Amino acid sequence: MSLDSFLESISMSKDALQMVCDIFVVLILALLTVFFLLERRNERKIGPISSSFLDLCLPPISNPHKRDFEIFCLKYSCVWITGFGVIIATGVYEKFDEWGYMIVCVGFCLPFLLYPLILTPHLPFQDNYALKANLWIGVYSFIGNYWYTHYFYSVLKANYSFPSW
Repeated sequence: MSLDSFLESISMSKDALQMVCDIFVVLILALLTVFFLLERRNERKIGPISSSFLDLCLPPISNPHKRDFEIFCLKYSCVWITGFGVIIATGVYEKFDEWGYMIVCVGFCLPFLLYPLILTPHLPFQDNYALKANLWIGVYSFIGNYWYTHYFYSVLKANYSFPSW
């Protein structure tokens, strides 16, 4: 399949493809720049006794609230990913209407939203990692929905094929 026939099959022009490639190049360059500018911490040096891979990926034990929330996120991610997998594998999503999608998505996100309200309400804002993480995800989601919706529809010429409001 040639590039022209591929672009025609997905209704994308060469200019749009160039724009998508440019965006990805800028994103990769930005990530690499941030990666090299970040200060490395020495608190997790691997000495003669090797730590487990999970200990290297998680926040240090000296920050228990952040570590507990990250462990919760890892465990609960298995739950919601499995839930979506079952919904897709069984084809149940084909019977969903607007409310079905809303109930599933809100149901899967509730544990993340309730975690800081139930398990860490006593922490001040500057120490409540779970609350700050949720606020950041909210800001990021708003920006993504506000700006990238235009990109999704205008540049990629995409459309929804499921019921929505």
